[in-house]
Amino acid sequence: MSKQQKTKVSRIKAKKKAWFPIISPKLFGSKEMGETYNVSAKNAVGRTIKVNLKDLTGDIKDQNAYANFAISGVEGNSLKTECIGYELTPSFIKRLVRKNSDKIEGNFYFKTHKNEYLTVKWLIVTLNKVNRSLQTQIRKQINSLLETEVEKEDFTSFMGNLVYKKSHFAMKKKLSKIYPLKELVFRMVISKSTGKEGIYQGKSPSKEEKGEIAENEVQEEEQLAMQA
Repeated sequence: MSKQQKTKVSRIKAKKKAWFPIISPKLFGSKEMGETYNVSAKNAVGRTIKVNLKDLTGDIKDQNAYANFAISGVEGNSLKTECIGYELTPSFIKRLVRKNSDKIEGNFYFKTHKNEYLTVKWLIVTLNKVNRSLQTQIRKQINSLLETEVEKEDFTSFMGNLVYKKSHFAMKKKLSKIYPLKELVFRMVISKSTGKEGIYQGKSPSKEEKGEIAENEVQEEEQLAMQA
């Protein structure tokens, strides 16, 4: 009598997934910003999300801005986050510029007193057309004001001042002494930890490098003026 061979059936146990709430930092009131569907909360650590700023502040004027966050840890069944950046929508920036005015923009690199490196991209729209020498003065002055602001704050405090416009009006008032401004906005703020292009990785930019950045921006503005 032949033996019946029994076939072994391997069963792969599927890990059950669950929804984990994503919580904003204290800067934004520790609010729930969304959820992520995952096997475990730890698997979500390191991921980044983008949230409309209006949903965090409740101010309709913030609907043209987004805050970027990285999931930094787990607290109970929730995911903690830290703010890693800020940006304005391209459509909003495009609407800022009007005829018979000048657009002045630039990038600058800073280091906080906690050795956090970040890039700030700003945009200024003047009330009327201005000559190149005034544009250069405005550019140098805003970089100086920003550097002073950043060096005395950490990244979180700087972002708080930017989002809630605590230092925005003071900067605009000082810059308007050089020439009346229509708009002053910060197009983008990026922390070093995001690893995006333009960030100095592992070292602070030297004075020479900062000078080269500023000089390149002036040359770019001059080229754009010649093409206009």
